[in-house]
Amino acid sequence: MNSRTTALIVVSIAILITILGFTYFSNGNQETTSKEITLTLSEVSEGEEAWIPQEINVKKGDNVKLTIVNGDDEFEHRLSIPDLEILTDPIPPVNQQITINIKFDEVGEFLFNTPESLLGCEKAPPEEVSRRDLSFNLERETEKLIEAKTIDEVKSVVTQLSGLMIQYEVVAPDDIIEVIKELEDVSTMDSVLELSIILEEAVEEFEESLSPSCIESGIIVVGE
Repeated sequence: MNSRTTALIVVSIAILITILGFTYFSNGNQETTSKEITLTLSEVSEGEEAWIPQEINVKKGDNVKLTIVNGDDEFEHRLSIPDLEILTDPIPPVNQQITINIKFDEVGEFLFNTPESLLGCEKAPPEEVSRRDLSFNLERETEKLIEAKTIDEVKSVVTQLSGLMIQYEVVAPDDIIEVIKELEDVSTMDSVLELSIILEEAVEEFEESLSPSCIESGIIVVGE
């Protein structure tokens, strides 16, 4: 092997070492971590919901196991992160949850919310807030009525239902008011069963008439 060939080999090796070193320090040496983050939809004030935490901070290259909790008492929700092309399946209400994994490959800020609220929505008026509260309480008391075993248990539940009709008389639907009035006079469990079915259907129809609450968007900040 002559000196010229040897020199070429040495130069080639030096170039290769330089390239490998650059790749290591620019990419391979970049710190990559795994994180577990819980994101919860919560009521922050009467009739208003938001994602907690509102801001999530991660670094480029991070792998995040994101648990999404739907703290809404009534509605199922999905989480959308449009710029990352993420849209979850519907998450049932009352603290049901799903988990997704996200690898953050680029620096930036990424908004997240339910798809409906990302499009823009307005704060619910007081009447709609009252309707939501009534719906939640009606559903709870109707379940108790269906589970009641004796007339005494039924009368206790009906007393609560009658109280709701007084408390929310401005927004209480007429058909639900009528069923509860009939329940006040029942004397047999067969009659209770029949009216319970009617009430359950009326409450479900009432729930379907409600509009979802407006939810404040959150943001994921991805830094270097």
